[in-house]
Amino acid sequence: MRILCLVIPHFPASIERRDEPGLEGQPLVIVQDGKVMDCSPEALDEGVRMGMKVEGAERVCPEALVLAADIARYEGAFERVREVLAGVSPVVEAGRWGEAYADISGQISHCGDEGLLCREVGRKLHEETALKGMMGVAGNKFASYVAACTIGWGRALLIRPGREREFLARLPVDLLPINEEMREELRLLGIRSMGQFSQLPAAAVLARFGPQGRKAHQLAQGRDGQLLIPCQRPQVVGANLEFEPPLEMDEMLVRAVGELVQTCCEQLRKQGLSCQEVHLTVSFEDGSSHGAQRTLSGPTADPKMVEASERQLLTWLSCAGRVTEARLVLGRLQAQEGKQLRLGVISRPAKMDLAGFVRPLATRFGADRFYWGRVANSSSPLAELRFAWQRWVEEG
Repeated sequence: MRILCLVIPHFPASIERRDEPGLEGQPLVIVQDGKVMDCSPEALDEGVRMGMKVEGAERVCPEALVLAADIARYEGAFERVREVLAGVSPVVEAGRWGEAYADISGQISHCGDEGLLCREVGRKLHEETALKGMMGVAGNKFASYVAACTIGWGRALLIRPGREREFLARLPVDLLPINEEMREELRLLGIRSMGQFSQLPAAAVLARFGPQGRKAHQLAQGRDGQLLIPCQRPQVVGANLEFEPPLEMDEMLVRAVGELVQTCCEQLRKQGLSCQEVHLTVSFEDGSSHGAQRTLSGPTADPKMVEASERQLLTWLSCAGRVTEARLVLGRLQAQEGKQLRLGVISRPAKMDLAGFVRPLATRFGADRFYWGRVANSSSPLAELRFAWQRWVEEG
C-alpha cells in the first residue's frame, strides 16, 4: 500500500488569508462560540492556543485580528481540496480540516513516479484552490502524515517502501498520538525519539501504558494497519440574503433571517433530512463579520425550532452596526426519523374518511411517506404476516 497525505496547516486561517491577501503576516485568531477554533502561526508564537477563550487570546496577543469562524466557507474550501485528491485516487479519506489521505497504490503507472504525481497534485491544488500544502508518501497513514508535517510548505517527502521505521526513528515521540501524561512519563524515562521508544519490549509497553501505549509502540515501529475510509461529501443546507440598504439589528433583520429558516427547512423537507446544528453569520457595513453556532437538543426540520435557535444566535451576535448580509447554514444532517402523529379522536371509524386525514399530511410531508394497511392474517403471531402494506395513492 502507498498512501499520499496532504496537510494544509491552520486551514481556516489559510482560507481567510487566501480570500483577503492583506491579512498575510498579521496574527489571526478564528473564533467559534467564544473560543479559539484556529489561529495563524504568528498568533501561536505569541501564546494563543486552541480552545482558549477569546478574552485570553486577546490578552496574550493584543495585536491579533479576531475573526468569526465561517464554517460553511471552510467546508466548501476543504471539499475542493478533497476533489483534487479524488482526481488521482478513487479512495480518499478526510481527516481534520486541511488533512486528507489518498490511496495511490496502482496509480503510479499513470504519472510515471510518485514524485511526479505529487507535483501534479500540488499544481492542481494551487490552480483550483489557490492553496499550498505539504505532502508525504509512505506505506501507511501515520508515516505519510509525519512525512508531510516535517517537509515544509509546497514540498513533498517520499519514504521508500519498507523504510518507514528507519524514517521515524530519529523523530521525537511528541509526534505520536499519545496523551500528555504518557508524554511526560516518557520524558522522565529519558525517551526522546521514536527510535528509542520502538526498541522497548512490547509487553513492557503494554503493561505500563495500556492500549494507548501498544498502539503508539506499533506506530513508532512503522506499523500502522489502518485502512483508508473513503469520505462522504459533507452535507449542509444553507441560504443567504444581501440587504440594500443595510438593516439595523432589529425586528426587520429577525424577520429576514426567518425567511432564511423557511428556505433551509424547505430544502430539508424535500430531501427527507433533519439538522442538529445551526450556523449564522452576519456581515456589517465596515466589512467585519460575526458568526455563532448552536447545537440543537435533537435533530429537527421544524422551522419553529430552528427559528427559535436563530433568534438566540442573533441575540448573541447583537452589536452596533448595520447588516449587509446574513447567511444561515444547517449542519449535521441526517435522515428524518418516523414519528407517530395524533390524527384526532376517531369516534366512528366505520364512516371515517381516511383520505381526508391523509391528504393534508401527504401535501405537507410527501405522499411517498404514507401507506395503506390491510389485515392479511389476523391470527398470525408475526406482525409482518398479519398486515400487508401498499403505497398510498389517492383515488380519482
